[in-house]
Amino acid sequence: RVMFRDMALNGKIPGVKKASW
Repeated sequence: RVMFRDMALNGKIPGVKKASW
C-alpha cells in the first residue's frame, strides 16, 4: 500500500502519520 504510505508522509492523514507506517 504505497498510496497510504505516501499520504501519511505528506501529512494528509494525521492519524496514520503518528502510526509510523
